[in-house]
Amino acid sequence: MLVDPCNTRPSVLDHHPTGSPPRLLLLDEVEGDLIQMAKDGAFDLIAHGCNCFQTMNAGVALQLATQFPEIRSSDRRTIYGDRAKLGTYSSTQVYANNSARLLTILNCYTQFRYGRPNNGQTNCDYTAIKAVMTRINTEFEGRHLGIPKIGAGLAGGKWSLIRQIIFSNTPNIRVTIVHHLQ
Repeated sequence: MLVDPCNTRPSVLDHHPTGSPPRLLLLDEVEGDLIQMAKDGAFDLIAHGCNCFQTMNAGVALQLATQFPEIRSSDRRTIYGDRAKLGTYSSTQVYANNSARLLTILNCYTQFRYGRPNNGQTNCDYTAIKAVMTRINTEFEGRHLGIPKIGAGLAGGKWSLIRQIIFSNTPNIRVTIVHHLQ
C-alpha cells in the first residue's frame, strides 16, 4: 500500500484504463450521508446530477436543495430546457453548518429530462457526464470532490460505466463517491 500525499489514508497504485502509466488512486467509495459529510467539512466541493428543466423535486437533488436552497437560485439563472447546458454546471458557494470552510456545490447538467423513463431507457447522458467531469478536473485541480452515484439514480444510468467515466476523467482531483444513505 502507498500513502496518498493529499490524504494520509492508505491508497493503492492503480492502472489507468487506457493503458497509460499507473497513477495514485484518488477515487474512493464510501457509504454515508453526502450532505452531512459536506457540512462537516469533508470536501472542498460537492456535485450532483441535474436536468435541464430546473427541477429538483426528487432524489439527492431535492435533499441538497432542501439543505442549501441557494442551489435552486443558481439553477434558475440558467436557461430553462436548454439542451446546451448538458456537460456544464452551475455553481453555488455556501458556508456549511458545521464547517468554517466555504463549500462549492455544483449542479451538473448530466441529463436533459428529469425522472426515470417508463420505457426502460435512461435519461442519463454519458457524454455530458464525461464533459462535466473533465471540466471539474481542470477547474478544481488539487481539490476534493464529494459526489453521489451521479446519473445512476433517478436518471437510470449504468453505474459501472459512470464510475469508469469519473475515474478516467478526474486524474487531477480527489474524488469520494458517497453511496448516499437516506
